[in-house]
Amino acid sequence: MLDGLPNEVVAEILEIYVAQILNPIPGTLPKLNHKEKMQAIMRVALINQRIRDIALSRPAIWRTIYLHVRPQIVELFFERSHQEKILLYLDLCYGGSHAENQTQERERQTTFLRTNMPAFQHLGIRLRNVEGAEAVSEALQTPAPNLQSLDFDFSTQDMPCHTNLFAHSAPNLQTAKLFSKVPWHISPFPSLSAVSARIGQRNCRKILSTLSSLPGLETINLTGNVEPGDVPLDPPPHPAVFASCRRLKLEKFEANCVLRLLPQLRLPALTSLHIHEGPTVLETPTVPMTLFTTTITDTLISLPGPRVLPSSISISIHPRRLIIETNGTPSIRYLCDWRIAGYTPGPLDPLIFNAVSALCTALSTIPNVNVSELSILYNIRDNFPERTALSCMDMEYIFYRVMEAYPQINRLHLSGNVEKLVRYLCADPDLLSSQPRLELVPDSTSAVSLVPNLVYLEALTGCEIQVLPRVPPA
Repeated sequence: MLDGLPNEVVAEILEIYVAQILNPIPGTLPKLNHKEKMQAIMRVALINQRIRDIALSRPAIWRTIYLHVRPQIVELFFERSHQEKILLYLDLCYGGSHAENQTQERERQTTFLRTNMPAFQHLGIRLRNVEGAEAVSEALQTPAPNLQSLDFDFSTQDMPCHTNLFAHSAPNLQTAKLFSKVPWHISPFPSLSAVSARIGQRNCRKILSTLSSLPGLETINLTGNVEPGDVPLDPPPHPAVFASCRRLKLEKFEANCVLRLLPQLRLPALTSLHIHEGPTVLETPTVPMTLFTTTITDTLISLPGPRVLPSSISISIHPRRLIIETNGTPSIRYLCDWRIAGYTPGPLDPLIFNAVSALCTALSTIPNVNVSELSILYNIRDNFPERTALSCMDMEYIFYRVMEAYPQINRLHLSGNVEKLVRYLCADPDLLSSQPRLELVPDSTSAVSLVPNLVYLEALTGCEIQVLPRVPPA
């Protein structure tokens, strides 16, 4: 099939095939472990002599190496890659080692790391226990002149190299992901523009202090452990200033931690903020049950602007999560995970209702904000089988509160369980007093039953109503 194609086209096809093997589109290929991926790539060179020659002439095909796979395969890929621009991965939890002596295997791996560090463009290491930590730590104190990105996932409490990573010599390092309890000393790498870090009680302050020392840092992703103590209670003497940061993402925090963390940050150049949190539920013998979430009002108060006020808001309500997005500068994407452990309908319900209502209407409490576009996705069917915190909530009152909070909209986009939302509008047409353009994207064919209601609404309110086809997710 490839015989009639030019060599350049065949080479591109081979590279696409390799990319699909390494990072398959979900559902397109059987799941392969690291050894099977490298073996699948090796088979490219066995098709015929012409394909073999083309494959061997393209070093990029061989540049992804899993160091925990058999040494013969590793050496073969390393040779065919021309020993440069290597994407190297080492999983010290991987069970596929053929070495009977684990000590010898660790020595082989760390020797390869140490002696070939100039060849690496990306370095990804996963370590879950103390065994091997000292040897890996020693290897990581080797200069890495060509390294551009790293991804460390360490569960060990201590890594001696954290103060002398790459002997403070990695001049091309741009991206770092450091999921570790260790407060890494990365100030010697001013070329860093994006850093992801896991923070907790032990390392929170040191990480913030270190990140604020990086002059070119544009993207910061901070991940918590969804524990109340991820951010210390007492704030530092001075906020951390991130003069160049344009994108900030806070993920897997409890709400009380986000509320403590945001005031500790100064972000004058921020253009995009993502928050992924879980609500904090507090109850003591002397204090009644309380529920905390971070509202957009809290967020904007914590920021030095905003420089462009939001004019649109998107609200997505799912059985277990609530997502709110706004435009403006900074734009905000807020996700609240409502998978409350052991939830049963009861005393928490009024708190959940008030919290969701406050989250959805927060923009209306900010001076000078004029919301002109409102999108609501209600992704809970009436027959949803599981009782969750959000599926048990009275959506009718939430919908009324949202519509009343934004009375001047000129575009209203409703999707998901549209039938329920349209029934609410028919019950109170005054909610459409601003005569917005109404766009409906039903999630089922039962939307045909909406026609009489839509004719009624259009005649009564003067709104322009469009029913749009549902676009399946990519």
